[in-house]
Amino acid sequence: MYLALCSLLRIVCEFNYTVVISLYIYIYLGRFL
Repeated sequence: MYLALCSLLRIVCEFNYTVVISLYIYIYLGRFL
């Protein structure tokens, strides 16, 4: 149970991290375009 929750949280965290980076790059490029 605990391990499953940990892996699930890790997947969510990695997904959120990817989304944040994507948004940051999009906004950063948007300033120059």
